[in-house]
Amino acid sequence: TALEIAPTCREAASGVINLEIEMGNFLSARARLSSELERYPNDISIQYAHCFAQLPPCYNNEKEITEVRRGYESDLEKLIEKIKLLPDNEFEGMIDVIGSSQPFYLPYQAKNDRELQARYGAMISTTLNRVLKVAPLTQLGPATERKIRVGFVSGFFRNHSNYKIPLRGWIKQLDKNRFEVFGYHTQQRIDTSTHEAKEICSHFRQGPKSLIEWIKILLQDQLDILIYPELG
Repeated sequence: TALEIAPTCREAASGVINLEIEMGNFLSARARLSSELERYPNDISIQYAHCFAQLPPCYNNEKEITEVRRGYESDLEKLIEKIKLLPDNEFEGMIDVIGSSQPFYLPYQAKNDRELQARYGAMISTTLNRVLKVAPLTQLGPATERKIRVGFVSGFFRNHSNYKIPLRGWIKQLDKNRFEVFGYHTQQRIDTSTHEAKEICSHFRQGPKSLIEWIKILLQDQLDILIYPELG
């Protein structure tokens, strides 16, 4: 209805595209994104969404997987090059763009994604470092006379499959005589699983906090190992 009233309203267009993706209408979502990209060719957020909307959860055959994968790889390379050329004054907005879309359905192709995900990860890491200018991590000495400090960052320290498999098992089974476990719950939602996580972690930090606040906390805790379970 909003688009009928104001066809150029970008917020409404974005809302419809997100709904199309949520409902599994990937062809329609990609068509809308292509149209938006033609209208706003320099908008990095549209190009970002267009890249990851290439990846549906289901395929008809192996040939389709190959074609989609090739298209995604091409779009990812274009996105990487586009971000490299962004002027400094446009980089601040990339914090909001990153995370608005992601290659969630890439593993559904059941292929070796190591190289593609490394390129995607390097793009995000380079971009955020350029925006935030975070100091390098402190190199800790060998943990011969202290416990190894392990951190888990997740938005799902609650009754959710990501907590049940694998977070809960990893944290419970780590030998607390050898490991000091830090849990970082990035969301506000809590339930009985959150309370359990607080009990089985040596230290537990909970959000919501800004990205900068989380970075400062992680740096202060001086971890040996940092794990993001949602990355697979």
